[in-house]
Amino acid sequence: MDHKIEENDILLFDEIDGATTIDPDSSLGQFHQAVSENDFLKVSKLMRDSDVDPSDSYNDAIEWASYLGNTETVLVLLEDPRVYENMFHRDHNPLRCASEQGHTETVKLLLTYFCKRDCWNASLIASLNGHIETANLIKEYIKSGNCIQKKITNMLRRSVKMQKYENK
Repeated sequence: MDHKIEENDILLFDEIDGATTIDPDSSLGQFHQAVSENDFLKVSKLMRDSDVDPSDSYNDAIEWASYLGNTETVLVLLEDPRVYENMFHRDHNPLRCASEQGHTETVKLLLTYFCKRDCWNASLIASLNGHIETANLIKEYIKSGNCIQKKITNMLRRSVKMQKYENK
C-alpha cells in the first residue's frame, strides 16, 4: 500500500520493516485508530466484518493496545486465534509493553497467557521503568506457580478456538 504520506495518515513503525503508513480511511486504518482509542466494539466489528488481520505487522495492534493500557481492546484481540498464535514470536510482546508502562490491569489479564521466562522479563522491565507495584504483582504471580499451568491450559483452549475458526 504505497502512497504519498498525508497529514492524517497513520504511521506504524516496526523494528524489522521500518515505517509504514496506513490510509486512515481504509479498514486497517480504522482498525488501528479504534485500537488507539480503546474502541473495543469497533475493533471487534472490524475484525469480524472486514479483511483486517489483527496479527498483521508482527501483532502491532495488541502490542500498542497493551502499551496504552487499553485492557478491553487487548481482551477482544486475544479472542482472535491469529493474534494468540503470533504473540510469542518476538521478545517485545504485549506483556512486556504493558509492564513497561505500568498498566497493572492489562498486565493482570496478560499474565495468564505467558510462561515463567516471559513473566520474569516483564517484571524486570517494570522495575527498570519505576513501576514497582506492577513488578511485584508479576513476581507474586510467578511465585504462585500458575505460569506454566496457565500456559498449558490456554494453549489447549486456543487450540480448540483455532479449530473452530478454521472450520468457519
